[in-house]
Amino acid sequence: METDKYNKKQQKRLFDGEEDAEEIWQGMPEFKMNNLTAYKQLIVNFKTKEDMKRFGDLIKQRITETTKYIWFPKKDKEILLDYICTDES
Repeated sequence: METDKYNKKQQKRLFDGEEDAEEIWQGMPEFKMNNLTAYKQLIVNFKTKEDMKRFGDLIKQRITETTKYIWFPKKDKEILLDYICTDES
């Protein structure tokens, strides 16, 4: 296929470059990814809207018709703008 040929050419350009990746990344800061996944996920069913509201009141969290998930205990939303990349050189 023509697209396979194109993809292989693109891959060749990406991976067969003249630059040495080890050299380029020399001196870069260490990056450690923290595990941000939940310990356990649980599906909770409510028979009525009032039951849903009572549950939200019980755990002190607002649950609406459009709520897809919650954290317990409540987890504050992380503001990603607080993380700014800077040049330390």
